[in-house]
Amino acid sequence: MASPRTASPTSLWTRQFLLVLSLNSVFAIGFNALVPLLPLYLASFHASDSDIGLVVGIFGLGALLFRPLSGQLVDRFGARRVSIVGALLFVVTTPLMAFTTLVPALIALRLVQATGLVSFWTASTALGMGTAQATRMGVAMGFLGMTGPFGGLVASPIAVPAADLLGWQGAFIAMGLMALVAVAMCLAVGVAPRGPRTPVRRSLVNRAALTPALFFWSWALTQGPILGFAPLLALDRNLGNPGLFFAVFSLSNTIFRPAIGIAVDRWGPPVVALPSLLVSAVGIAMIGLADTQGWFLVWAFIYGLANGGIYTSLMTLAIDRSPGNERGSAIATFQWGWDMGMSISSTVLGTVTGLLGYGGIFVVSAVAPIIGSGLFTWSWRTRRLYVPARAAAIE
Repeated sequence: MASPRTASPTSLWTRQFLLVLSLNSVFAIGFNALVPLLPLYLASFHASDSDIGLVVGIFGLGALLFRPLSGQLVDRFGARRVSIVGALLFVVTTPLMAFTTLVPALIALRLVQATGLVSFWTASTALGMGTAQATRMGVAMGFLGMTGPFGGLVASPIAVPAADLLGWQGAFIAMGLMALVAVAMCLAVGVAPRGPRTPVRRSLVNRAALTPALFFWSWALTQGPILGFAPLLALDRNLGNPGLFFAVFSLSNTIFRPAIGIAVDRWGPPVVALPSLLVSAVGIAMIGLADTQGWFLVWAFIYGLANGGIYTSLMTLAIDRSPGNERGSAIATFQWGWDMGMSISSTVLGTVTGLLGYGGIFVVSAVAPIIGSGLFTWSWRTRRLYVPARAAAIE
């Protein structure tokens, strides 16, 4: 049987795929606006630092716990239905957050919001990949992967001015309305008729996606320093506005993904994933060693480029190795690697910051993708981990 990657290419730009790209982008703008505004909102009513950390960070715990179940929901009820429900949870919880200053209530809302966001991103990714042809999975994943960083690029510069203009309640309601627009667009996405159901034994973790998730996890262990300590590193070394670092990172993370997707389709996911892991290791270490703003931003750009390569190639690998009726659980298992990597690195490296310094934890975290690239090379050459037994049947 010929590999789907050797078949003749077909058009990717269907109405369905464009709709999914659009609704993901709209939702991503609303979601990313919340990232800088939530800590500022908490500080506006003098919440303590520990309360701010708890309300912001509880999202990661909710995502970590709910992510595997979200994949099962997609496989059982369909990607469009789960996308709509997930977005509606964001529509409801986000405005409610601006109407309370009670930390326990905000924690509860944040946990519900986490389940909604995890459900939406798992389902909308499956929805988009379901509209793409087998020969174009890599480039489809490249464009779908652009939507999150694109939302950050658009939302970051306008979120705080919008809150100044509209007030907290108006800004949070506006974010909810963005998600509501995404729901309306999602309703317009057609889905193929579902065939007769056959009993399938499902588990929370998709075996076929476990190996790509492991390698993605090795990269995600570098995200704790980036998201938690890059601003503090910038301030400690007088490297300029920390927001510029994230803007440059998001820019390179966004613009190269279509080209990366084309490379994945042409040469296969491993050819892109392996150098991307190595480049990310160099990038994260050099960010920690940067002593001028110029180099700080150069390495942010390179690290963001590697991020696009890792996510696009390994997500495509996870989907390639999974049967179509298990695509939701494959995506959830893969993205679970990020949840675990981010949670572990933030906790562990945060405890040794006093010993290593801000720059030191960036350098230390580079060990993880180096080990990941070594394991990837071994598994690719021996195929002991690269193709799990159950997934091999679909080749």
